Amino acid sequence: MSYIVIGDKGAEELAEALENNTTVKKIDLMSTGIGNKGVYALAKVLPKSAVREIDLSHNNIGNDGVEALANALKNNSAVTEVYLSHNQIGYEGANELIKVLQNSHDVTEVFWHEYSYHEEKLKVSQALKNDKTAVIIDLARNQISRSEMGKKWLNKALEQINTVPEIHLIHSYIGDEEIKTLVESLNNNSTVKKLKLGCNQIGNNGAKALADFLRNNKTVVKIDLLCNQIGYEGAKKLAEALQSNNTLQELELKHNQISNKLLQDINELLKKHELQAIEELQAEKYNLELKVADDYTEVPFLGDEDSSATLNM
Repeated sequence: MSYIVIGDKGAEELAEALENNTTVKKIDLMSTGIGNKGVYALAKVLPKSAVREIDLSHNNIGNDGVEALANALKNNSAVTEVYLSHNQIGYEGANELIKVLQNSHDVTEVFWHEYSYHEEKLKVSQALKNDKTAVIIDLARNQISRSEMGKKWLNKALEQINTVPEIHLIHSYIGDEEIKTLVESLNNNSTVKKLKLGCNQIGNNGAKALADFLRNNKTVVKIDLLCNQIGYEGAKKLAEALQSNNTLQELELKHNQISNKLLQDINELLKKHELQAIEELQAEKYNLELKVADDYTEVPFLGDEDSSATLNM
């Protein structure tokens, strides 16, 4: 339904249809012209519905609409993902979401890109930090790293979160110093598997910090460094780190200051890692099949002469 303008009236009709529906799990209402009135109607039926994911990005939702949505989430144990990017949400609306998230163990993802009131967005993300079931930190296209408070919060959050496998920090004004702090925070983290750091200001020193981190890391499988400022020296350090790291399978380095030859060499190393991972999975599967077969042969069969099972009639 996304990109079809239904407006508030269409949202109200959709809400009526959802009221007694127990099968719809996802609602995609991106760019559909919905404002506060339409969100009021949807918020009323959310607690009674089976909806788990709702996308309301690129609409005309303001503080009042978000407040109604926040109140609905208080009484809803199903919704886990909410998309609200590109709306007209200010301080008051953000505050209402913060209150819900601080006490919620259900909402695991809030995508809120390019939000004008960055301090409140920061608090929303901090509220998610306290939820031990969070699965993604997505702070792409924000200005957190431009303030000292933002940098300190981000570092503290990364140190405390132990359940997040992905961190998205694309377009976040991150430079070499922020990367050094980031990898320090991740040194004791064994759950983060993907880092999206594209379109930032990461140079050779930041790449070297990542290379040092990768030498001892056995968890991260993908790093996106597209469109940064990494040159030959930084890329060379990353390539050297891959010699001792067999875990990383994807390293995006296009649109940096790196020669095609060096990019090709790095890709060859990553292919070896991927093949090794496949071989390890196949070996695990084979060993499991052997174990199941061994366990099966140990189970006595009623027809065996030596079976101790007795059937009395």
